[in-house]
Amino acid sequence: MVEWTGNGACGLQMLIGLIADIHARPAALADALKQFRQRGAEQLLCAGDIAGYFDELQPCIELLTIHQVRCVQGNHDRDFIRRHPDCSAADWLAALPLRHEMQLDGQHLLLIHDAPVERPGAGIRLLDRSGRFSEQACADWTRRLSAVKADVLIVGHSHQVFAVDLGRLRVINPGSCPFNHSAALLELPSGRVEFLSLEGQPLRRSWNFSHSLGQQRPNTGAP
Repeated sequence: MVEWTGNGACGLQMLIGLIADIHARPAALADALKQFRQRGAEQLLCAGDIAGYFDELQPCIELLTIHQVRCVQGNHDRDFIRRHPDCSAADWLAALPLRHEMQLDGQHLLLIHDAPVERPGAGIRLLDRSGRFSEQACADWTRRLSAVKADVLIVGHSHQVFAVDLGRLRVINPGSCPFNHSAALLELPSGRVEFLSLEGQPLRRSWNFSHSLGQQRPNTGAP
């Protein structure tokens, strides 16, 4: 298992901005987009859950549209579509694919919200609550993902921040913009990843409601 991270600026290669789990919180999203622009990211990808928890979905959609971010649906997006079928935000979310595949700088990228195989909705969780890798989880997901035909898999959902090689597959989760205070820059073709902290907050490698007592909690629900 090899974790891929960057310290300092990425080199003069293609830069891809990665975000996930915006959860209708435009301030964190706007900061990520600003940092991507400053760093010269050429493509922007979002691994879903644009909706959920907070209540500023339309401003998030406007930011994603203006900045031409390629997005996929997450579970909270599908729930929003089900609960609000007759609004323009639901129409926009419904037009998003469940997965998106692309070839960038010689690399085959797969963008999906949770996981491309087995137990849909479970998400890829590799870290313990302190942010350390679980050897058992990494070994388990290496086996589960062995048949995925891609070079790089980009996911969200679990509110964990990691970039790691699981077998031949590089798996990246940029974390949740508002909850992990994080986004990521992927450099191609090297595969190096640099994590960015958002809104002046320290990046949190692993976040969920059960071990975040003391923070203001939004509407309840699964990640």
